[in-house]
Parts: sequence; C-alpha cells; structure tokens
Amino acid sequence: MIPGVDPAQPSSPQETAGALHAAMAEAGPRTVSRLVAGARRLVPRREETLESYVDRLADALVLEFTKGAFRAGCLMPRELFPLLERIGRELIPGAERTSAEKPASGFPPVARNAPQEPSPVLSPWANEFHAERLHERFWEELPARDVLTVLRGPDAWCLPVATLRLALESLSDTARNPGQGEAEVSGSDSLSEARQTLFHYVRCLESEEGAERRAVAAGLAELCPLFERLWPERAAEELARSVVRALEGETSPPIAGLLTAVTENLARLALRQDDYAGFEGILAALESAPCDAEHAHLNALAARLIADERWLLLVDRALARRPLDPLLARLLGRDPERLLDRLSLLLTAPDGLDALPAMGRLLRAIGEPALGALERSLADPRRQRAAAAVKLLARTEPGRLVDALPRVLPSWDRSLQDLAVSELARGPDATPIPGAARAFLTAVPKAHHMVAPLMLDHIGLAQEPAAGPLLREIAAGQHAQLNDAFIRIKAVEALGRMRVMESVELLRSIAHQRDGVTYREPAGLRAAAEEALGLLENHPSSPRVRAARQALEKASLWFTRPRRYPRVALPAPLTAHIKSPYRGSVRVHTISLGGAFLESKGRLAVGDSLRLEIRVGLRRIRSTAVVRNVARTGSGIEFVHMKQEDREKLRRLVERLLPA
Repeated sequence: MIPGVDPAQPSSPQETAGALHAAMAEAGPRTVSRLVAGARRLVPRREETLESYVDRLADALVLEFTKGAFRAGCLMPRELFPLLERIGRELIPGAERTSAEKPASGFPPVARNAPQEPSPVLSPWANEFHAERLHERFWEELPARDVLTVLRGPDAWCLPVATLRLALESLSDTARNPGQGEAEVSGSDSLSEARQTLFHYVRCLESEEGAERRAVAAGLAELCPLFERLWPERAAEELARSVVRALEGETSPPIAGLLTAVTENLARLALRQDDYAGFEGILAALESAPCDAEHAHLNALAARLIADERWLLLVDRALARRPLDPLLARLLGRDPERLLDRLSLLLTAPDGLDALPAMGRLLRAIGEPALGALERSLADPRRQRAAAAVKLLARTEPGRLVDALPRVLPSWDRSLQDLAVSELARGPDATPIPGAARAFLTAVPKAHHMVAPLMLDHIGLAQEPAAGPLLREIAAGQHAQLNDAFIRIKAVEALGRMRVMESVELLRSIAHQRDGVTYREPAGLRAAAEEALGLLENHPSSPRVRAARQALEKASLWFTRPRRYPRVALPAPLTAHIKSPYRGSVRVHTISLGGAFLESKGRLAVGDSLRLEIRVGLRRIRSTAVVRNVARTGSGIEFVHMKQEDREKLRRLVERLLPA
C-alpha cells in the first residue's frame, strides 16, 4: 500500500504522483534503481489500478531478488519460504498483529450496534497464502535443470508439490511418447529418471525434523494419482517398501495418517496391475511389525488392505477363467475360513456349481490350510457351510471326505447325507474314489433310510469284498435299522451284482419260501431275489438275466456313473405330478428302476427332494426322488424310496417296455 493514497477514496493523478514522489524520496538510491528498472520491464496493463500495479511490481522485484540470491548460492532452498514470509511481514507490518487478534473461528469480531465502515483494500501480502503462491511461482519460473538439481538433494522436501508433479509429469510424458530411434532410449531413461527423482524425495522421510517428514508425506498423498504413470506395468515395490518402512518408524500421528493413505494407494495400484507379489510384500512388511499398542495401526492397516471389496476382488480373480497365479492362491490362503465363507455363498448362486472346477483348482493350490478348514467344516452346524465343504472336498480331495464320512454322517440331516453319498458315488472325472465303498459299509447302519439305498447300490457296483455279511443280514430282514423292504431289495440286488455265492440259500428262501399258500416275502423282494439267483445259478432265466446285465455294463461305459438298471425311452410320455415341496405337473420321457427323466415347466435344482406320483393308466406309482442333474430339456431324478408294491408296479412297467 502506498503511503498517502487511500484506495477506497478517489484521488487525482497529481495526488498520486505526489505520494509516489514522497515515498521514493525516503528510499535509498539502490532501491530506487531497482524500482525504476522493474517499472521499465513491467508495463502496466490496460485498466489496471495503481495499487494492483504496484503490488504486481513488488512481487516481481521479490522474485527477481530471491532468484538472484539463489543463483549466487546465497539463498538455500529451505531458506526461501521463511524469507518470503519475513518479506510479507515487513511489507504489511500489521498483518501479524491482525492475525493474532482474530478469534478462533477465523472471522473478525463485530461490535454490536457499531456503524459498519467500508473494508479497506489490502495488499495481496495480507493474504496468508500469498507467500505460498510466490513460492510456487519461484520454482515454476526456475529452469528445469535447477529444479531437478534440488530434487536430487537433501532439500527436495522444500519444493512445492505442484512443482514436483510438473517435473514428474514432464518426464513420464517423454517416456510415453519417445518417438523413434535414439529417442526411444531417452524415453526409457526419462521414466527411470522420474522414478529416481521421486525416490530422492521419499528419502527425506528419513529426516529427524518433523516438518520435513510432514511435507514429504503430504506431498506423496497428493502425488498418488501419478504413481501409475511412473509404474505402468508393475507396482512400485521399492517405493512401497520405503513408505512402509517410514510408516513403521513414524511417531507423529498426523504424519502416520498421511503415510497410511499413501500405503493404501500403493496396495490398490498393485491389485489393479495384478502384481500380487508387490501386494503381498506390503502386507508382509506391515505384519512384521511388533504386535503392541505402538504399532497397532500397522496391524489394523494390514487387515484393512484385504478386507471387504479387496478380498472379494481377490476371490473373483482366482476363480476367473485364466491361469491361477500361485501368489494369488497364497494371499487367499492367509484366511481360509473367510475364503470358505465366500465360496459357500457363491455356491448358493444359480450358476454356483459352474464355478466348482475353478474353486477346486484354487483350493488345491492353497493346500493344507484350506483343505484342513474344509474338513473341519464338515461338522459345522451351519448347513450351508457343511454342504459347501462336502462339494468342495469331493472336488478337490475326496479321500478326506471318505475318511470323515463315518464320523460326521450321523450328525447330518437327510439332504446333507444324500449330497455327500451322491458326490462320492459319482466321483470326479468318472473315476472311482478309493475307499468310498468301504466308508459306506461302515456308515450305512447310521444313514437315513432314504440314503441307505444309494450307499448299497454303490457298494454292489464297487464289488466291495467285505460287504457280504452285512448285505446278507440286511437282505434277510435281520438288521434292526435297515429292515425296510426297499432297502432289502437294494441289498439283494447288490448280492447279485457282486456274485456272492454264499447268499444263494438266502436268496432261494426269499424267492420261494411260503407260509401255507402265500409267499412269505413281498413280490418286489421276490422278483429281486429271482434276478440275483439268475446271475448266481444256471436255471432257465439265467441266460436272459446275464445277457441283460452284460448289455447294461457295456452301455455304462458311455456314462460318468455306471448304470444300475436298463433305461427305457417311453413311446409316449407319461404324466406325473409333484406333490411336495411344491405342486406341479411333469412329463416322464424315460424311466428305469433307478430313476426317470422329467420335463417340467418350472426349472428344478440339483439336490431338490420330490414326492412324485407317476400315472400309468389307472395305476399310480408313488415314490420319493432326488434331482441328480439338470439339462436344458429337463431334469434327471433318482428314486430314493418307494413302497415295495410301487416298486413292483414300476418293475413290471419297465419289463413290459424293454425290447425282447
């Protein structure tokens, strides 16, 4: 502000000239010389007031003075900003006092009922940010080589962030658009130079002065969007190590907060670039900190880096249709319980089963931590978790499921038992699972009566040599838990498939023994015993039974699971009704003693349990069935239980439809 000139009041040119002359008369010759030289170089702008011109002239003279002192080596980078603040205090003597008199809110006090006077026009130096703006202008107007020289020295922290960003962007732009020939080499060198420049800046975090560390930490937080340009293909591992090392030793909470934000951004960049080694390196550095109150923020940050959205992102990438990165498997193996929670939820989705191969691949890559957690989850009271463990173990390491089955099966409900038995009976890639039949033999006395038939079928197909005594006991109706007629039929069929010659007398007794004029055993059980005897003995029906069995075994080679019964394509679909858990009509296209293929309006899901009634003329065949597979044209079901009279009706229907 010019003494004697009030910018709020109009003044004549003569008054202004007089005030300027008086002010110049008080200054020394050197000052006058500088003012005159500056006025010659700095021409007033159109319609510019005298006050604003003088302020602009003052700024230019200050910058000229500081640049000269800097080039002469008389002014160090760390001395520049304090000098500008001191100049401001000298140019505006009342600024410091006015600032001190302001209340905590930052607004000047207003006296009640006092007349409002017009606010004076203050010099830009009265603004507390004016020194910062001049500081930025100083470095912007300095040659680039001088700026880079400072950035490579111990005073790099003094530079404004805008100056550092401009220098880094300029170098990275050169690297992204290198041109041709020798320029390509210079482009690569420019990117390396930009990284080295940033490393010099980060090295200031090692300073013992809190102000220096705070300036660098704040600068890095602002420069985070630029990191991806400097490391376009791989994460900034060296930068991350430096920042985490500084964070570990930082004692100032504000600085630690800034470095925490930078670390999170570096971790996010590593994930975007699929650089799991870099991401794991950040986690490992944070987790290596002592587990005490002083370093609690580091442990919390490590947990936060793989929480929520980032964890879901890691799981999704592991299940994607591309080669699995071993480092990604190792990251997910850090928390197998949370991984299993996520996989369990994904398996409940409509297309969840489609992801089973990728889940199996991931779990095999993780190994023991995940497989051990799966085995423990078999006894989990949460049914969804236990069901997921069954599916995933059957896909990855079925031997563990086989070993655990006798122990955990009694605690499961029927549907979970059925799921485990069907998964083990089917086997991955149509290969028999070693030990499954023996595990079924041990567990079948404790199985649900609608699950035991499937277990007995598999025992018979697997030709388990130790099963003979138990099968004969069940077939004779002497087993306390497994004396249902449908289960006895399955045991008789298994004895025939296994060619257990010791059961001949028992089968004869079942087929022919009478109480007076009536047979002792029901018709369905007798028919099953007759067919088993046809496989064990030579009598008139044996050639036909054996030929049918050989044809069935030959046809089974084309299926993932061996056929137990011949399948018949119906000349005209049969009508059937689903009675529970929901009602609806379906059409039966193929049928066998073991199951059928249904066409329904509503889409059934694998594992659904149905109560089904098939209408054959005036007859009704009732059964309980489970959906085993779903195709575009319908659903395949397996009969898991039916009364022996319904079983006999079904047998006669199939026998009548089979070609002679």
